[in-house]
Amino acid sequence: MYLPPVLRPVAVGGELSPAVQRIEQAPFSIVRGVPGSYIAERLAGVIDSWHRLDDCVWFRAEGGRPTDLAESLGVACRHRWSSGERAPPANRLSDPSPLLSDAIQQAPEGAVIVLELGGRVTAGVARLIMTIRPTVTSRRVRLVVVAESRFHPPSGLPPDWVVQAAELFDRGVLAEYSSARVQARLTRY
Repeated sequence: MYLPPVLRPVAVGGELSPAVQRIEQAPFSIVRGVPGSYIAERLAGVIDSWHRLDDCVWFRAEGGRPTDLAESLGVACRHRWSSGERAPPANRLSDPSPLLSDAIQQAPEGAVIVLELGGRVTAGVARLIMTIRPTVTSRRVRLVVVAESRFHPPSGLPPDWVVQAAELFDRGVLAEYSSARVQARLTRY
């Protein structure tokens, strides 16, 4: 089952917290938070600040099996980074992860993959990430997984960096409010 990638969100700039800035150095990062706390446009702005938005594959996984995710993500990566070569259809394989790893091999060094899960990191997604992690690391590609839930890393899969989704919020926009109480309340929300 092919799930199309989403268009990259419009990049919105702003002040970056040190926690968010560390994503740039981490091969595998998790952005986590409660549903509704993640601001995709701010993450796009962070990636744009690294001058990597044009090399970014932005993918939203809507449930499904990990093999479907691997196949769809592989198609999205080949579409973004390949020179027009066609890969064998992954849906005929029981494990399309090697084809995904091959597609990531075509990535320009320093490229970014954003994988929005819209939920929690399941054991199947964790296995997929463990499978492609050596390729991501060797190509110096950054993998940013967005999980709108509490994150409990599956065994054997510690991320290099975990950041709260609320850290993407630009607190500089609150400067126009004179009341410290109002600023604190808005920050809490």
